[in-house]
Amino acid sequence: MSRPSTIAAILLLAAGLLEAQRPESMKTEDWYPLGGLEAEALVATVDKEQGAQIMALVPGGLAEKGGLLVGDLILVAGGKKLQSDEDDDLIDLLCAQIERAEAGKAKDGGLAELDLIVLRAGKKEKIRLGVRAYPPVTASDPGKCKKTAVVLTEALDFLARDQREDGRPTLAANENQAVATAALSGLAWLGADREKYAEHIGRAADFVMKQAGHEREFGGAMRSASGKEGNWNQTNWSLGYGSIFLAEYLARQDDQERRARLEEMVKQLQDNQEQSGGWAHGPGGPNSLGYLELEIMSNFALGAMGMAQRLGIPLDDAKVIRGYQWVKACTTGGGVAYSPKPGQAGVGDPGRTAGALWALTQLDRTSELGGAMRKYYERGLGELYEGHACPTMHLLNGALASAIAGRKDFAAYWKVHRSFLMSLRLADGAFGYRPNRESQTMGSHPDRSWGPAFATAHVAIIMQLAQDRYLLLDRPPKSK
Repeated sequence: MSRPSTIAAILLLAAGLLEAQRPESMKTEDWYPLGGLEAEALVATVDKEQGAQIMALVPGGLAEKGGLLVGDLILVAGGKKLQSDEDDDLIDLLCAQIERAEAGKAKDGGLAELDLIVLRAGKKEKIRLGVRAYPPVTASDPGKCKKTAVVLTEALDFLARDQREDGRPTLAANENQAVATAALSGLAWLGADREKYAEHIGRAADFVMKQAGHEREFGGAMRSASGKEGNWNQTNWSLGYGSIFLAEYLARQDDQERRARLEEMVKQLQDNQEQSGGWAHGPGGPNSLGYLELEIMSNFALGAMGMAQRLGIPLDDAKVIRGYQWVKACTTGGGVAYSPKPGQAGVGDPGRTAGALWALTQLDRTSELGGAMRKYYERGLGELYEGHACPTMHLLNGALASAIAGRKDFAAYWKVHRSFLMSLRLADGAFGYRPNRESQTMGSHPDRSWGPAFATAHVAIIMQLAQDRYLLLDRPPKSK
């Protein structure tokens, strides 16, 4: 059976690199992965010099082998001075130079070269790093991009090493996150070499079937940090992700036991629908923050139901209509808000909007809202990673909406996000997270607790969309 590699094990200490290296004062601070360097950094100014300051290094990784040290401030990369008014733009400059170096010819040892100028202990030093040499990039089509093909294989293999013998990912904060990550990993393998990953797909399916919808350590009544008691049942996440995975699985290979379990899970999702027509994190009443429904959860529930219906699994039409009406109530000018409640209604978000567009397409119910939703989402295409809570979820939502619209739409998505996604590479095939405006304000990154397999599976799925690798996930149903 597969086991995590040494670097993978290091990554799994936290959902980023080397949590143990973080000083106590920075345990919740976001760091930027430096795609390809096997290091993380923050933008800083030292001695009036601005640059990317190294905060963590993978032991034995490329950056460490090349002589970089924690605390080094990278001022110049590949002859390009790193200077910008925006942290994201500065990191993008650095990652662009890393990619440029990766496109170079391999030297002795099979590595290409990247020249840096760093500020270390008050002095500027030149460092020549070895970086991996990759095949050429195709900016508009991941299916034709040779570099993407290599990166994808590495990501899928990382997910395989990360999976335990029972199908569970190595790191997840609770049972529902474990099911969701197992389902996402299964979807990633389904889009690839299903013979190579057959054992991993089967274990993921078995784990989802066994655990989805069963609340464990994070459920029931629970007090928040403020002392207010509320319901923290989270089972709809495992049911939503799990049902999507099993539906895609069954579209390829009918299996009576898995089909029966999918029917049970979809029925449980329908039973968990709130009276309003929306879905909460799980059943049981308001949580300690005092709310029930959240629109993005409703997208996963409706999308899963739509995929199951396409397999011939019957749905309760009244619940479908009520769910559709609730999403409609969240939508203003095409933009989908967190909920229709005061203070939340009318505040659209491109990631939620894309997720709603994908879900309603699965149900073949886009005739009324689809056009406005698509225009709203397309206007906010570049802002997906600024979505609330889990930015990688918003990236996937956008990719699904683009892919289900067609190759041309997905090409537009890929052109905008390809280099950004490549900047999230960590080491050993894994992908990580980078700060966004919300995480910088909050001082924490919700995605981090899900573990590196969560982000890696998202990116692996994105890289395979709109290439005829999926049968339901990124294809619209034939209109009735």
